[in-house]
Amino acid sequence: QVCVAGPSRTMILTVLIIYLALVLIIGLWSHRLFRGTGEDFFVATRTIGPFVLLMSLFGTNMTAFALLGASGEAYREGIGVFGLMASSSALVIPTVFYFVGTRLWALGKRYGYVTQAQYFRERWDSGVVGLLLFVVLVTLLVPYVLIGMMAGGITVNMVTGGQIPVWVGNLVICLVVFVYVYYGGMRGTAWVNTFQTIVFMVFGALTLFVVVHKL
Repeated sequence: QVCVAGPSRTMILTVLIIYLALVLIIGLWSHRLFRGTGEDFFVATRTIGPFVLLMSLFGTNMTAFALLGASGEAYREGIGVFGLMASSSALVIPTVFYFVGTRLWALGKRYGYVTQAQYFRERWDSGVVGLLLFVVLVTLLVPYVLIGMMAGGITVNMVTGGQIPVWVGNLVICLVVFVYVYYGGMRGTAWVNTFQTIVFMVFGALTLFVVVHKL
């Protein structure tokens, strides 16, 4: 038998720590540009450029649902699952963003909206509609965020060979996200997403090259 040595657990932990440290640094550094307003915290005073916006949107969709969930589903059901994911990500999301998102952005900039609930409350002149939409959004958002945190803890546990318990990984990731969102707001979140997307795309391309080369 031939044994192929992989990265040591110490090396894996070192990489994880460096990665989390970089994420924190980016999020905390963005606080230097904070203008002290709610609009700046929630929508970065609408000053995010097209590159950061594109990278941030891409990174936002590269979540546990896409990376772990879709991969697991493809393992069970077949590679066609990736075609379904790609069509929704490449067609449905950009279409909705272009025909709906850009118009809502323009209205938000004109009237100062920072949430969807604000727009629909004023559009229909109904506090009930705004409250209902708020409840729906929170109900959908909370489990989605929790799934991402859970997947992070599971991933850290697996890549470290069980050296870090799942709950510890979850806790550390929650704290890191809390810190850069609290101090950086939307600007910090967008910059962190951009950084993570670039990392994802670079290593994704390298992985594709290695797999194709081995095959």
